[in-house]
Amino acid sequence: MKIIDPFYKKADPRGKLAGILRTQIREINWVETKQGIIRGGHYHNQTVEYLFFVIGKARVWCTSKEGKILGDRVMEPGEIIMLEPGEVHFVEALENCIWFNALNLEIDDRSPDIHRPQTTDL
Repeated sequence: MKIIDPFYKKADPRGKLAGILRTQIREINWVETKQGIIRGGHYHNQTVEYLFFVIGKARVWCTSKEGKILGDRVMEPGEIIMLEPGEVHFVEALENCIWFNALNLEIDDRSPDIHRPQTTDL
């Protein structure tokens, strides 16, 4: 779990511009989640996942497959977080939220790189 800072920022009388991500992306998804809902609880073996928050606050936390906490943070609009392969990740909408989910690999419906940990306490 790593926070991604914009690589470029500029502001002028017209508004603001931020360069948010420089990487290979194969799939982008729009996610709307109602307050109080928790998504995730899975990990990827190969896929790197980026979450770019647009509206609302959300708590994002990651654990190892064994349940050890690796990171925990409240995300706000304009922030990006990178979730690395092997990190079991969760997103709890603290408010109604919208975010983009960007993946370095396409999800293959026949064999998705989405796995649930074997532990029962997650």
